[in-house]
Amino acid sequence: MPEKKHASEDEQRRERARRIDELIRRTEGRVVRASEIKPPVRPRRAAPGEVPANRGDRPERESPVSPTRLPTQSDNEEDLDLGFEDEFEPGADNRLVREFYPDSEPLGKVEDECLAWRLRTEVSLDGSPNASGVRMPLGADVLEHLDLKLGRVFDRQALFGSLELDDLAFLDIESTGLSGGVGVVAFLVAIGFFDGRERFVVEQYFMEDFPGEPTMLDALVRRLKEFKGLVTYNGKSFDLPFLSVRGAMTRVAMPFAAMPHLDLLHASRRIWRGRLASCSLSTIESEAFGLARESDVPGSLIPRIYMEYLRGIRRRQIVPVIDHNVQDVVSMPAVFAFLCRCYRNPELEDLQHQTTQAGLAGWYRREGRAEQVVECLERAALLSRSPIEEHSLSMHVAVEYRRAGRWTDAVDVWRERARVAPGLLGVGPCVEMAKYYEHREKDFTQAIEWTRRALECLGELPEASSLPDSTDSSDTDETESDAGPALVSDLRRRLRRLERRLARQQDKKP
Repeated sequence: MPEKKHASEDEQRRERARRIDELIRRTEGRVVRASEIKPPVRPRRAAPGEVPANRGDRPERESPVSPTRLPTQSDNEEDLDLGFEDEFEPGADNRLVREFYPDSEPLGKVEDECLAWRLRTEVSLDGSPNASGVRMPLGADVLEHLDLKLGRVFDRQALFGSLELDDLAFLDIESTGLSGGVGVVAFLVAIGFFDGRERFVVEQYFMEDFPGEPTMLDALVRRLKEFKGLVTYNGKSFDLPFLSVRGAMTRVAMPFAAMPHLDLLHASRRIWRGRLASCSLSTIESEAFGLARESDVPGSLIPRIYMEYLRGIRRRQIVPVIDHNVQDVVSMPAVFAFLCRCYRNPELEDLQHQTTQAGLAGWYRREGRAEQVVECLERAALLSRSPIEEHSLSMHVAVEYRRAGRWTDAVDVWRERARVAPGLLGVGPCVEMAKYYEHREKDFTQAIEWTRRALECLGELPEASSLPDSTDSSDTDETESDAGPALVSDLRRRLRRLERRLARQQDKKP
């Protein structure tokens, strides 16, 4: 039996080797490019009211030669119609790139076909659009407001203060998906940098087909090593980890670990969260900067457009994708400059919003600027639109008063909040007043009164009246659902402690 088993395995290996040899013979030993695969033949869709053809009457799909299964064209193509003809042009890659980007530079060739390209786009800093409609938001004000030293404030990047503007590279990628996996690659990587004080240059590394990924990444790394700092938008969570994984897959070491990196997304959320529909670059451009993109495509369609480009379907739709990538990179210096402007001038009219002022207060607290923290929080409390937000911000203002030693102002805030805050919201200011009288004024009578007021606020909770008067911590589950009972138990312990301290104080009196 064992001999027959080994004989069967040998036959399977020989058959597999024969099939591989046959495949190599058919393809003449060359790599089959995705652009050479003819798209599958789809049946004509039935018109409204028409009975669709039976499955047996439909033409069969042609099986692709490539071992990698590429996504097919969707039945619903209206959302992908960007004004280009439905065409199939195998082998037209070089013509397309040279037609729209005459200054493009090939990075590698196999059988006279380019594997990857380096594209170059220049944008004037005066705010005027280039031939593709890409323009610099804020125009010449970008250079006026940019301050690299503020990198320590926005993203704790202290090393940015020692860099020059020409040392920075602004990076953004376009990929075939948002998560890692087979077939998910970065097919377009853009690097933007300042070329003097008159123009901003964007170099894009475009992967013509999957075999060109190592060539593209190698050229990208060699270019990145010429810069000393990196600026991205959501690069910490997406761009840099994505490129690092692809570099490991293709054995191309990425230089990100040796470069200080500033991610503008987190700082942007401090300014625009709650004000705009989202904090994406395109939303900030349109709603904050008043810039409408002339050549753009929704980001959700980009992976499908590139896959169709590989298969020779409506190749010219890749042009708006490239312009989309350029505009993303060009907008990053404008966002950086606007954040610097916000930090220096928090009283500007377009910054008078609750979340914006609260976000600025966080930056100033990080820098130890207590006076500016209080001013921003006071403005945020005045600009709040709901009682809960006003209460929360007022309590933060009182905390800053306490840290600054302004006890009179802090007590005024706590007393007012305890007066107007309903129910559970009144517990916090009452507890703060009890702490103030116990530890600073040594007035245990007032501390007892404020503790009882806090218990009265909690008495509105249905479970508060049925709680046992026990101080055993084992009876209290410190979870969010039991936060009320735990707080009641803590206040009762405080009340008994204050009563004992008051009794000792009275015993000492003659």
